[in-house]
Amino acid sequence: MTVTIEPTLRNLSEAIFIANRHAKTATDNRYLYQLKQKAIEKLLEKGLAQKIGLHYSPNPGRSVSRSDVLVQIGDYFFHIPAKPEDYKTLPHLGSRDQDFKNPRPTIRRGEALSLLADFTGLQKEYTVVRSYKQPKYVQSVSRCTRSPMTSTYLDGGYSPYGVGIIKRKS
Repeated sequence: MTVTIEPTLRNLSEAIFIANRHAKTATDNRYLYQLKQKAIEKLLEKGLAQKIGLHYSPNPGRSVSRSDVLVQIGDYFFHIPAKPEDYKTLPHLGSRDQDFKNPRPTIRRGEALSLLADFTGLQKEYTVVRSYKQPKYVQSVSRCTRSPMTSTYLDGGYSPYGVGIIKRKS
C-alpha cells in the first residue's frame, strides 16, 4: 500500500485513535482491533510508548472485574488488555476518568488505516460473500379456485386454470 503521510509518532497515535474509534461501531471489528494492538505493541517495543498503569475495565466480559493497561503514545491515551506481568509491575489507578478525551485527529480514516497496515505489516483478509438471493415465487391463490359468480351449469363448464369458463362448441 502507498502511504501518503509520514509514520511520525503523532500520525501513528492519531491513526491508532481513528482505528479504535471506528472499531467500536464496525460490524466486523477484528481487523481494526488487531491493527491497534499490533501498532501499540510495536511502539512499546521501540520505546515510543509507555505503560502508565492499570484501570478497571468498564466491560469485564465474563469475569466480575478486569483491568486494562493505560498506554500513552504522544498526546493520546489508549487501553489494551493487561498481561499477567502487568499486574505485578504497574500501579493500579482505579476507575477510568470519564471526563478525559483524546485530542481531535487531523488525518482521514483511509490514510490512518493504510499507515497502520504498513507500520504493522497486517493486511485485511477479504472473503467472498455471496449475497445473491433466489427470487421468491408466490403461487397465485386464484389459480385453483373458481369465481363464486360463475355457474358451471348455465355457462357450460369450469376452466382448470381458474381464468374463467370454458365455452363448449355447439
